[in-house]
Amino acid sequence: MDSACCSSCSGWRALAGMRLCGPLADCHGPRIVMVCAVPLLGLALTGSALANDAVSLAVAVVPFGFVNGALDVSMNAHAVAVQRRYRRAIMAALSPWVPLAVIGWAGYGIGLSGCVPQIFTIAGNANPATSGANLSLVAGTGYFGLLAGPATIGALARFVPLSLALLLPIGCCAVAVVLASGIRKAGRPIVGADSTISTTPSTTP
Repeated sequence: MDSACCSSCSGWRALAGMRLCGPLADCHGPRIVMVCAVPLLGLALTGSALANDAVSLAVAVVPFGFVNGALDVSMNAHAVAVQRRYRRAIMAALSPWVPLAVIGWAGYGIGLSGCVPQIFTIAGNANPATSGANLSLVAGTGYFGLLAGPATIGALARFVPLSLALLLPIGCCAVAVVLASGIRKAGRPIVGADSTISTTPSTTP
């Protein structure tokens, strides 16, 4: 129960960090947000190391989750900007899910390495002026599912067998497969449309 509480505190703060720092990355550039978030993440880890009970640990993981969410969005926004300059698909090479598929959890990692870079690329290129905000929305939605999914399945398992409750994520995967082609079509006219976008803040009103 204590570990679940700490994970929940960190996850919800990560979601808040994503939603706040996405627009900041658009205003000041993702590189600045990323450079600021890295040392702050190290400081946030110090609080977790000094925690001596469940309550202090739950409090300590709040800033860690917030900064981690900010770093997640700013790194992906910066990666999209770099890919836009390259004018070819390099997002998969920058994704942490690729080495995850090599070193373990092969099926999980391969699945994510095949879809997450493309999703982030489309979100970041939908409107380069609001790339950070778009990525924060997409990544935040994923985090929300990560947090709400176990609780939802657990609640369903109180009324139906667990084997039936586990059909929910399978159904969600099926919906994702059906919607994937529509997402690709929506992003196709925009991806690579502006190869001169820089990683500095946009002056477009």
